[in-house]
Amino acid sequence: MPMAWQWRYPFVYQPKPIYMLKIYSKSIALLCLCWLLSAPIHAQNIRSWIVGSTSDVTTNHQPGIVLAGGATDNDNAMSWFLAKAAGGDVVVLRSSGTDGYNDYLYNLGPAVNSVETFLIDARSKAEDPGVAQSVRNAEALFIAGGDQADYVSFWKGTALGDAINYLVTTKGVTIGGTSAGCAIQGGVYFSALNGTVTSAEALSNPYGTTVQLGNGDFIQHSILSNVVTDTHYDNPDRRGRHMTFMARMIKDWGIDARGIGVEEYAAVCIEPNGTARVFGDPAFDDNAFFLQSYGGNPETCVSGSPLTWNRSGQAVKVYKIKGDDTGNKTFNLSTWNSGNGGIWEDFSVNNGNLSVNSPASAPSGGGGGTCSIPGSLSSSNVTSSAANLSWASTGSGNSYDVRFRESGTTTWTVQNTTGTSYALGGLNASTTYDWQVRSVCSTGTSSYSSTASFATLAGSGGSRPSYCSASGNDTGSEYIDLVEIRDLYNTSGNDNGYGDYINMNTDLEAGQSYTLYLRPGFSGSSYREYWTVWIDWNRDGDYDDAGEEVVRRNGRREISNTVSIPVTASNGPTGMRVAMQYNNYASACDNFTYGEVEDYTVTIFAAQNKLGNPMAGIELKMYPNPASESLLIVSPQGKEASYQIYNAQGQLVSDFAGSGTLTVDVSTYPEGVYLLNIVIEDTQTREQFMIAR
Repeated sequence: MPMAWQWRYPFVYQPKPIYMLKIYSKSIALLCLCWLLSAPIHAQNIRSWIVGSTSDVTTNHQPGIVLAGGATDNDNAMSWFLAKAAGGDVVVLRSSGTDGYNDYLYNLGPAVNSVETFLIDARSKAEDPGVAQSVRNAEALFIAGGDQADYVSFWKGTALGDAINYLVTTKGVTIGGTSAGCAIQGGVYFSALNGTVTSAEALSNPYGTTVQLGNGDFIQHSILSNVVTDTHYDNPDRRGRHMTFMARMIKDWGIDARGIGVEEYAAVCIEPNGTARVFGDPAFDDNAFFLQSYGGNPETCVSGSPLTWNRSGQAVKVYKIKGDDTGNKTFNLSTWNSGNGGIWEDFSVNNGNLSVNSPASAPSGGGGGTCSIPGSLSSSNVTSSAANLSWASTGSGNSYDVRFRESGTTTWTVQNTTGTSYALGGLNASTTYDWQVRSVCSTGTSSYSSTASFATLAGSGGSRPSYCSASGNDTGSEYIDLVEIRDLYNTSGNDNGYGDYINMNTDLEAGQSYTLYLRPGFSGSSYREYWTVWIDWNRDGDYDDAGEEVVRRNGRREISNTVSIPVTASNGPTGMRVAMQYNNYASACDNFTYGEVEDYTVTIFAAQNKLGNPMAGIELKMYPNPASESLLIVSPQGKEASYQIYNAQGQLVSDFAGSGTLTVDVSTYPEGVYLLNIVIEDTQTREQFMIAR
């Protein structure tokens, strides 16, 4: 639901800048306006503090990344961060504390329009659409220190998490973080869900219960997709645990592992072209470290045994830079083989003991020394007969073999491409497909990646209906500038009254809810615009039926609205119409004076027609993960289920059924990554687990 109330009142009585405390609540029976000295209103309220203007602005912001070491912030690095906002609005996120960054950032310069801190300490708060909208409106975002386990538990997979990735992948703003806020920036991250871990503990057992990693499911910086970050690098010494994280990346996911380590008072600022600048106090050793796997895979990386990753003392090549005030000492994250102002070192581990050889030779052959297995596999734009597959690049000059097959069959179809995506066509409707990808390099080919899967939609959906005409006649002052829902994203600009975008399509699952974002564009001053959106749920060629008007709101800037897909909606492609009119709500077939209309297509599918969606209200539990001798599976809600286990090559390893708690003997399974497929009635999903000894 949209945010119902937004109250602001003075936080500190003083001339500009004025602080304000903002309280969000979805339903408030009684509001009591009170000064900050009183207690928080109740646990479900969301608190934020703002300094500067409360009016949103749009600026020529720039993308970038700040990785700060976790102690006192470096002023020069933070000024670099503020400059990227170009005078816009800065949002600070945290799960504990108050407004410690507001004054500092607002007064440091370059000047910004506002700095607002949100305290998000529960998943329910991270789902608040008002918070998500404020984050999406930001021109720069900074994640404070704290406990990354809270950030993972509270924010990942929520509306707030989606808003953060909108800033990263779509809007293109600079994202910064210190300590825990830095630790979650990598594509692979140490989650700390079972507590922190020391270097000694991690080196002695790479699969200890505290060595908990996430991969590809949180913040989506493309340049950090194969990177794990670590902070407070010098206090205590975290090089050993960083090496362990990288060894696990190779062992668990076949990733060409890389890492960035930042000492407490240093900061790494990454430009859009991949140039990483290191800031620090030149009077001290404020270092940053850029690590890349080089000599080969770990010799011993198993549960219960010390790590050995030696490779003749050159397991990992490290470029070490001592920061200064200028940030002119740099490392190239596009190639990972060149830098300016630093020295090369070699890191290696033998039987749990870290060795550092300094200085060392630069890497030869352009980097990691191996033909890497692609990671970050994803599928999108899945229809009844087609799907788009994509993955992370493993290096310039590489091509890729993509192979796919119907699940349960043994014959692969192989295609080669020079890009990092491939469009499949001619697929069968209502069919599950497995696919893998490998790198083709000058030195040979990598192994195939672990198996990913998708399912095509039902083929009975038919064609999109046709609809009545509608348009605006005067867009000289205002027009529709943005429409976004799920993976449909269109910044259309001025279409002179009508935009025909029926070839832009997204899939919406019956019974699920999605956030629709709408933004007006203005040629001069902003006006209050009245938005109406319709979706033809029964696909009968009109927008007249009950419930088909899904948005009716007005405002002067971007708005968001939750759209719930009825379980009774007809499957297949259908129309979505967006109308924006000045000073009045439009009807579905209106031709009005001021404003604009745009038409889109959305395809409705039933939950059982798409593999990989979590079973609503049902949690699959399996442990331990990784397993060594046996794997325990708790059947969801005690229901009878069928299970299939596939290895990383897509081969069926085991097929069984049962209810309650099941014990699976995996003692004879080779080490590696496996996929557990579970089917309950008409619903199915998959979970990944590992075998490690």
